[in-house]
Amino acid sequence: MKGLMTTKNKKANISSPEKLTLGQYFVCGGVAGFANSFFAAPIEHIRIRMQLQGQFNSKTNFTGSYNAVNSIVRHYGLLSLYRGFVATMTRDILAFAIFFCSYEVLKEKAFEHNQGNKNLPMLIAIGSLTGILLWVPSYPIDVVKTKMQADDLKNPEFKHTYDAVRKIYRNEQLQGFFKGFTPCMIRAIFVLGATVGFYELSHGAIVS
Repeated sequence: MKGLMTTKNKKANISSPEKLTLGQYFVCGGVAGFANSFFAAPIEHIRIRMQLQGQFNSKTNFTGSYNAVNSIVRHYGLLSLYRGFVATMTRDILAFAIFFCSYEVLKEKAFEHNQGNKNLPMLIAIGSLTGILLWVPSYPIDVVKTKMQADDLKNPEFKHTYDAVRKIYRNEQLQGFFKGFTPCMIRAIFVLGATVGFYELSHGAIVS
């Protein structure tokens, strides 16, 4: 997608075609998030089922991931693996768009006058801040997705995404969309800080 944007900029005779605009980075990230959601939705669904089995009066007893997939498909059909897909897709489009857009902007501003010296602490800080920026708006959607994927498949409480949003708000108000927010932020700060920092460090070592 980034290559397509660069080609478009070249055709438009832009002086620096490789340098994408803020909107172009946002679109590239959103497309990546859309593609990612087709894989993330069933994988996260199975992960949540596995983590919750045996709890909250759950009657499921999967022996492993393959058994979980096989059992769910056999009893509820292939599409049941994609329960919560709309919420997953919405979350991923938003999160990936914000991630790539904010990451590129922050990196450019931080090293605007010193491109050759990308120190690790600054890169980690950029990754951590990017993690916060992407999760603040996308976390409520992630909560909706998780509740839908943890819902009973036979007699689901939530009929669809909007129904889940409506019922969560009715029963728990706004705070219902932010349960577990603090641990998520802590994880994002450390995980994305380390990911971005060491990715850039290794990338720099390879190209040099």
